[in-house]
Amino acid sequence: MLKGVDMDKSKRKQTQPRCVFILATRKTILDTLAALLRDVGYEVVAERNRRRLVRQARYMSPDVLLVDLAHTNTEMLETCHAIQRRIRVPLVLIGSESDIPQMDSFREAFHVADEVIRPFENERLLDAIEKAFDETRWLEIGDVRLDRRLAVLETPRGAFHLRPKEFLLLELLMRHPGRLFTLGELAHRVWEWDEDYVNIDPDDEDPALRKKKYGTLYVHIRWLRKKLEANPNRPRYLHTVRGKGYVFEDRGAM
Repeated sequence: MLKGVDMDKSKRKQTQPRCVFILATRKTILDTLAALLRDVGYEVVAERNRRRLVRQARYMSPDVLLVDLAHTNTEMLETCHAIQRRIRVPLVLIGSESDIPQMDSFREAFHVADEVIRPFENERLLDAIEKAFDETRWLEIGDVRLDRRLAVLETPRGAFHLRPKEFLLLELLMRHPGRLFTLGELAHRVWEWDEDYVNIDPDDEDPALRKKKYGTLYVHIRWLRKKLEANPNRPRYLHTVRGKGYVFEDRGAM
């Protein structure tokens, strides 16, 4: 039985909004798709500026990349490659019958969860996106896994419902195993602190001031370790890089 979880309510409502990146060359298409997805509750990042979209992928964690192939060009393929280098994410493609050869090229290069051929009903597109979301529902490392739909952490010792910030913090770390996140970067990504904090080296700050400034982050790390680790004082997964930040990786049973 999940600790602190009302299973009936959890089934009816997503705990966390899921994020769709939209890539399209025509503003009318971009705006229409973004409005549709926002209307049903998705978090949406819609950009015609491809470089800006790639930069957004550094600070956000898209669940699905929706690509409209109308009037596409080689830059669109390059943009998808750039995003995929930052984070692995399934694609949903939109196109007409004449775009099928391009869809084949995307399938060869990326994981394409589904393809939607024009003309289509809105429900067909939403079903395709849901299919892609289902493929990314679980994050699993070692013997722990995170249900991204219900914000529940499953461990050999039981299942735990996560607070909203706990979930965002753990999801970010688990989606990038082995990567060092600085204190400032975590504060920016999870608590939406100013982007200037991302480039601050915590080692350059006074330790007492650093402890006070990042106190909320330290508390959330402590909470997560109590749920995640068999022995929070000797973590297997969530590791401190002293004076820098945190890394999530499985270093074996301690």
